[in-house]
Amino acid sequence: MGAYAANSRPSVLCFGSLNTDYVYQVERIARPGETVASIGCNVFCGGKGLNQSIALARAGARAFHAGAVGCEDGDALVEKLERSGVDTRFIVRRDGPGGHTVIQVDERGQNSRLVFGGANRAIGDEDVARAISPFRPGDYAVLQNEINLVGEIVKRAKMQGMRVVLNPSPMDSSALALPFEQCDVIVLNEQEATGLLRSRKAGGAYDGDNARRRDRKGAVEALGALASFFPNATLAVTLGFEGAVLAAPSGIFVQNAFATHVVDTTAAGDTFAGYLVASFASGAEPQVALRRACAAAAISVSRAGAEPSIPWSTDVDVFMQASGE
Repeated sequence: MGAYAANSRPSVLCFGSLNTDYVYQVERIARPGETVASIGCNVFCGGKGLNQSIALARAGARAFHAGAVGCEDGDALVEKLERSGVDTRFIVRRDGPGGHTVIQVDERGQNSRLVFGGANRAIGDEDVARAISPFRPGDYAVLQNEINLVGEIVKRAKMQGMRVVLNPSPMDSSALALPFEQCDVIVLNEQEATGLLRSRKAGGAYDGDNARRRDRKGAVEALGALASFFPNATLAVTLGFEGAVLAAPSGIFVQNAFATHVVDTTAAGDTFAGYLVASFASGAEPQVALRRACAAAAISVSRAGAEPSIPWSTDVDVFMQASGE
């Protein structure tokens, strides 16, 4: 990795999931016990890890991906990453099926997801050591909660001197055991943030039910309270149609959502996370990074699918100029 070592720009390692997404368009998302006819079906490359790696690379970051795919169904996922400029040398192959996701998308662009982990849950300690060891202090490690050994990866990355970014989605009670205190950046959606705050205050299990805050003032207050538990971290919370807020050691920053036509929200959060981290890696100030991440997410929701919806940096430049930014 001589060329890698000689490059002074921070590198970003995304250690995360690789899934095949089966996306079904429906008039409304099925309720328990209900059968709903699909009015369309598409197959995409996805997984929160793949989406965030592609967002990082398309945003201009020097992106690497680590993870696992199935021997029979992993080629398309690896090729998709490479076509976006992601270095895939740390992806391993496992016997058996890879991860896949069944997604329902309704007429408003909202979605529900069923995830099968497959190879994503077969990562070994030796895979973690091999992926983390080449990176330098100041590089970034980006993680989600769709693979095994997330806590161990966080700890090893910190020992390596890397800046750790955690997007603990899907958020559940098991995620509370993750070493949040060792993370430099934590990215959450509105429900995850308020549920995590309730859990930290009560010292109990994660409670995301009825945790959504509809007004931005309440979200900012919750973010400030949550930041008190992680005073050395930067916390970013996406608020859907309300935009996003960010708490950094230098203060709290707010960004309105960009006006756009919503088609599919599937990869919006991953696009936001990838562009936010890419901006931080380039040295951008918090407000600048937050604005660009929100613009990229706005483009994403105006397009169908996960990976196909993630914009390139030039798309974001044009969009922001057209929006007067």
